[in-house]
Parts: sequence; C-alpha cells; structure tokens
Amino acid sequence: MRRRPTVYDVAARAGVSIATVSFAFTQPERVKSWHWCALDLEPGRVAARLRIGPLESEIGAAAIDGAVPVTLRVESRAPSSGGPDDIALGVGPALGDRPLAVFDGRYLSTEVATGFTGRVIGLQALAGAVTLHEVRYTATP
Repeated sequence: MRRRPTVYDVAARAGVSIATVSFAFTQPERVKSWHWCALDLEPGRVAARLRIGPLESEIGAAAIDGAVPVTLRVESRAPSSGGPDDIALGVGPALGDRPLAVFDGRYLSTEVATGFTGRVIGLQALAGAVTLHEVRYTATP
C-alpha cells in the first residue's frame, strides 16, 4: 500500500527588478537534473517549468507587476489520478483553482524518478540580485 503524503503548501515571497530567480522543487538528486519543476521569476513574468527525464518544457506562464514582491507557490494536493499527489505551481497569496500548472506528483516520486524517496525545495538566483522576503512551509495532515 502506498503511503499518502501530507498535503502541503510552500511559498516564497521575492522581489526582482533586474534579476531572475528559480524556485525549484525536486528529488534530492537534482544533481542528475532529470526530474524537477520550477517557477522562474523575472521582471514582469513568471514561468512554470517541468522536466521529466530528457523532456523539459514551460507548462504555464503569467505576466506580473514587477514593482512589488511576488509570492511563488508550490502546493501538494490530493491526487486527481493514480499518483501520490498532484503538484500545483503558481503565484499569489493562494492558488485556489487558478494555478499556472498542475501535474501528477508521481513524476517527482521514486515510482518514476527512482533514487531517494523525498523532495527538496530551494531558491536559486539565476541572474542579478534577488530580495527574498519570506519562505513559508505549511502542512496539513
């Protein structure tokens, strides 16, 4: 029997003016870079990206007001299919029913990605200077 994960929400509030930041969610073995998702924030735009094996794609994007800090969100939700959970990526104080992208969490699980059974979240400045205002993790059993 597969253990169902706790539903959780991770948010990072960041400001960029001439920078690009990536809010990545992956298995700890991202060194291999085969299975991950990310929210890439740059002035005026945020993009949701997903990599599964050799395939990498932008799976959603939105224009944003670059003058104010933006809250990037990764949510684990109850599964809508046979996977362990659904992963939702988006921006704003709460995703609700309007995330940039939602995909089956099995693509970031041992079932598909192999390796260590866990997930890691991190922020990385890809260019310029980033102001990180807050990072928050909230779990619901």
